[in-house]
Parts: sequence; structure tokens; C-alpha cells
Amino acid sequence: MSTVLIDQSTLLFDYQSILSFRENAIIIVPFMVLEELRARPPKSAYARRNCDELMGVVGELSRTGDLFRGVKTPRGATLKLHRPSKESLEDARRKIGSDELDSHLFATAFDLKEQHDLVIVTRDAVVQAKAAILKIAVEYYRKPSFKAEELYPGYTTHVISHESVELIRVRKAVPTDQILIPNEYLRVVSDFDEQLTAYCRYDAHSGKLVPLTSASAEIPRWVTPRNIEQTLALDALLDDNIKLVTLIGKAGTGKTLLAIAAGLYKTIDENRYDRILVSRPTLPMGQDIGFLPGTVEDKLMPWMYPIADNVDLILRSRKSVRSRVQGFKDLSEMGVLLIEPLTYIRGRSIHNQYLIVDEAQNLTVHEIKTILTRAGEGTKIILAGDPYQIDNPDVISTTSGLMQVVEKLRNEPESAHITFTQGERSRLSELAADLL
Repeated sequence: MSTVLIDQSTLLFDYQSILSFRENAIIIVPFMVLEELRARPPKSAYARRNCDELMGVVGELSRTGDLFRGVKTPRGATLKLHRPSKESLEDARRKIGSDELDSHLFATAFDLKEQHDLVIVTRDAVVQAKAAILKIAVEYYRKPSFKAEELYPGYTTHVISHESVELIRVRKAVPTDQILIPNEYLRVVSDFDEQLTAYCRYDAHSGKLVPLTSASAEIPRWVTPRNIEQTLALDALLDDNIKLVTLIGKAGTGKTLLAIAAGLYKTIDENRYDRILVSRPTLPMGQDIGFLPGTVEDKLMPWMYPIADNVDLILRSRKSVRSRVQGFKDLSEMGVLLIEPLTYIRGRSIHNQYLIVDEAQNLTVHEIKTILTRAGEGTKIILAGDPYQIDNPDVISTTSGLMQVVEKLRNEPESAHITFTQGERSRLSELAADLL
């Protein structure tokens, strides 16, 4: 069992640091640190937001028990607040100087020095130096890195009866008593013949395993799925009962292309939605080129080139509409496809639209919440992103709003998720992926 002592610099850098340690760890936070943050919030917008989020997390945990005696975190660790003894506080002030927060930090360390494997976790180089002088173990805090294999994949493999697999293969729904996540996709294997398999989705409303929408039959003129993950994603994108679809995967896996193709089919062929509304964060990669002249549409166009490229690719392959619609510009002029900056989405009520938010990995939890609460009657929302390519300096993969949506809304019967691992990437793309 290890004891982790967290200082102010770590909490302001990542408010979720107190939740990142696994079971058997004891997480200690000096009470004076929270008092100081409450009385004098930091001036930096990023640090102040982390401070507010931290207070919310601590407030939630305090409802489960006494923080000074210790409460369990979601990962099974124990969080405790600590007030150092008067003797330890005077000793710390004498040894390290008059800095009040550092005095409380090291006084706490003195009180707990008999604890097994005590280590101070900090982002402050001065605290590291002081800990080294006092011969106290210290570690530099780094945010946990994202691992796609730890994220909910959206589909799993299950063994069921031979008769049930046969029924699913002939497009019949079968009841199940297995505990499954709503709209979880399954590769079902026969308990009699492991070579006999089928793909289906768990419908929480009926409690049945239902066969997939035949994507190749539904939208043959728009797009054809090239692997099972794309087939599963199209099933979610084409099902009007699923109001929220999250698609996560590296570049080249087809997330945006599938979402746009399904939206075009649902809007133009089926007239199910009034229009397709596409938005993405306006975050530059690298050095920003500065002011862009023109109207809002003119300013947004450089950010929407990836969307236009996908639309033009789809329309080039759909020969039956070439005489009527030539490309992205025609759809925009017809009002079928509308681009919208996320900046102006607050306060809107979006009804009966197919809303695609691309590059959603760059959005904070607050921004994602704002988007989801804008959905009105009949609107479907698709969030697509690559957690390995985050350009927002205030967001990392573990705190991205997109990741939070996947984890927190996966048990909702109106949401579905697919994590892409397969893609149609070029050899050059594969080589580039190995650069970092």
C-alpha cells in the first residue's frame, strides 16, 4: 500500500489527479491547500477552471463520508484530508522557510513519515528540491496517457446457443438474459459450432439481440462499409432510435466519411431530417495564421475543408445524383448542408437535424454538455474524434469531453459507441504514425 501526498501545483494542473490512483493507494491532500484555493482562486483561466472542478469533485466525495477519516474514490483508492500537528508545522517552517503552503505540505509529510512508501507528487521544481534536501521521496506528476484498449470498445464477443445464432443470421431477433450495455454490438458465436458466427446489437427496450441494419442494402449509392467496425457504425448512424452516436478512432478509419454519408442518405433519400448541420472546433494545428477576412461562412471555410473533401468524395461515387448535385457547394446553397461554428451554438434549440461534430476530441466537458443540451425534438447527434490528435492545450485524452461522454453515457438506451481500430490507411500514413 502506497501513500501519495499531493500538492497544490498538481491539483491546479489536473484536478482529476486525485481520482487517477488505483485501489490500495492512500491519497493525502493537506487541508490548507483546499482552504487556500477556496479563499484565493488562481488568476489563470485554465487553473481557475481546474480549481472549480476540483471543488466539485471533493464536494461529491464528501457526501460519501468524512474526508478526514478517508473516503473511497471511484477507482478504489482512499482520499484523506490532513491537518498537520503544531509540532510538525513548526518543524517544517524552521527547516524550509516561511512559505505557508509548503510548510503544511512538509508538515503533513512529517506526520505521515511512518506510513508505508510515502511519496510527494508535485509539478513544482522547488518542492522537488526541498523534498530532496529533507530526504523525502518525490515524483513529478504527469497526466495519465490515453490507451485506446482501455476505452469501452462498443462491441464484444459472446457465446450463445446454436439456435439463436441461426435465427440472427436469418435476421430474427432473439431474447437474451445476459447483462449487456444498451446498444452494445456483439459478435455471437455458436456454442455448438465455433465457426458459426453472426453480428447483432443488444436492444435494451425489448431485451433482445437484434440483427444489424443491412448497410450495403440501405445506402448502396452513398458508401459501402469496408470492415466490420464500419458496418457496426453504420447500423448506429442509420437507426433513428439511437439519438447519440460516438465514433472514436485514428485518422483514416472512416468516422467522418460514414457520418456524412449516413446523414446525406437520411436527409436527401429518406427526408428524415430537415438538414445536416456540421460543426467542428476552430483550433489551428501549429502556428495560427491570424485574422481571416469575409463573412462568417468565409471565415469558417478553411476549417470545413475536410468536410467538403468527404462530401465531394461521396458525391463523386454516387452517379445517380450528379445531374442534380455536383458537390459540397451545391448542398450548401440548397440548404441541405449547413456549417456552423460551435462558438454560436449556445442558446439555440436544434430540431429535426442531423448534427455532426467533427474533431470532438478537442472539446471540454463543458463544451460537450452545451452541444448535447441544444438537441431538440427529432435531432440526432454524432460526435467523432481521434483522442491521439488533440490540439486544445487545455484538454488531454483522459479529460476530453468526448471521452467523458463515451464513459458516462454508455448505459443510456439512446446512445451507441464504436471504437475504430481498423482503417483504410495508406502505407505513408502508417509510417507517419510511428514517428512519435
